Amino acid sequence: IAFVADEPRIESFTKILGLPLSIAVNYTTVGCNETAFPGGVDFSGTHINIARSIDTLLNARREEFAACKSYEEFFALFQSILKDTLDEALYYQNLFNYARSKDADVISSLFMPGCIENAKSATQGGAARHSANLNLTGLMCVIDSVSIIKQLVYDEKRVTARELCELLDNDWGDGELRAYVHSRGKFFGNNDEHSQSVAIAVTNALYEIISPLTELFGHKLLAGCFEGYNPHSTWFGAAPPATPDGRKR
Repeated sequence: IAFVADEPRIESFTKILGLPLSIAVNYTTVGCNETAFPGGVDFSGTHINIARSIDTLLNARREEFAACKSYEEFFALFQSILKDTLDEALYYQNLFNYARSKDADVISSLFMPGCIENAKSATQGGAARHSANLNLTGLMCVIDSVSIIKQLVYDEKRVTARELCELLDNDWGDGELRAYVHSRGKFFGNNDEHSQSVAIAVTNALYEIISPLTELFGHKLLAGCFEGYNPHSTWFGAAPPATPDGRKR
């Protein structure tokens, strides 16, 4: 639990009301993002390495990948895997919020519009102002990996899907194809139609998957990249195997 920007409130409870810290922390919302919405609460809690979708494609769903005869067929498979990945993230986020809802947050909730009217504390979904996010790391790895798969497997037919998977199993083998990817690969950000179309397709897929979803208390979800200011990116970046965008294990 991070007491970021909550020190003044906790301090006022301990000094003015005379509550010991061990009790005061049970009466205020704690975390890093609540102050983004004054008088509101954040229902995030899951930071997911979305590159897991690529890992699943290359390993657990390899036979289906190898059987795809066109890029369109491949992308439909990828989109189904992406949905499973996000559904899993939301499942754990809901578990987190369910556990947090057991804390009534009495004092903070008194100052949040909606809690008294709804007879629910902020952490139980009572606040009128709220946000609910799925925080993603590794989105560029996903976009670039899909772009390189499209280029190497379906457009240029330089390797088959199975050959690419086996090469990645071997951490790019002798590195010849990896060198080609680094020198000729179509990566997002280079203003080319190929990678831009892939980036649009991936972000549209995210939108289609997330739009109908709600979290535990019925709030609509937002998705965004989660980078910087803490070690999440480092931890998640150390986890994936070799990926099609040229990243080694």
